[in-house]
Amino acid sequence: MKEIILLIVLTLFSKISFAQDNLKQKINPAINFRIERMEKGEIKANHLSFKVHFKNLKYEPVKLLDLFDPLPIFFEILITKNDGDNIFLPGAGKLDFGPGNTFKYIELTQGKSYIKTLNVSQFLKENNKILSPGKYKIKISYHNQYGSNCIKGWFEGNEIPITVK
Repeated sequence: MKEIILLIVLTLFSKISFAQDNLKQKINPAINFRIERMEKGEIKANHLSFKVHFKNLKYEPVKLLDLFDPLPIFFEILITKNDGDNIFLPGAGKLDFGPGNTFKYIELTQGKSYIKTLNVSQFLKENNKILSPGKYKIKISYHNQYGSNCIKGWFEGNEIPITVK
């Protein structure tokens, strides 16, 4: 029970800390973030992978931190079964990269995109979650607070329906 409360508190804190950046992104978004299914039709529970797209919406180049793991530090994954039940997954948190760590970046010029594949099945497995057959909605959001002179904030992704067989 303590773990669930801690998870909820950490998730709320993370969202609050990004609220100001998120408001700025809605007013003048630097990137468009969306998800796309890897497979068409029904998906096996152990083959849940999604493409995440980052597209530069600005006239000038933007930098994206070239770091996406561990998954819950940079992505929030919301899974809702058709009956309204949520599959709770850990999300948010902080990392200490240590002194002298140099980050790498992906530069996106105007209108250019970067696509990353996320293995959601592996993340579910690591958290002892198994999706039973049925219909679900999945929404993935990106959030970053690390690096310098790069995109930071909370970027809401689209929600997509899936059917697990």
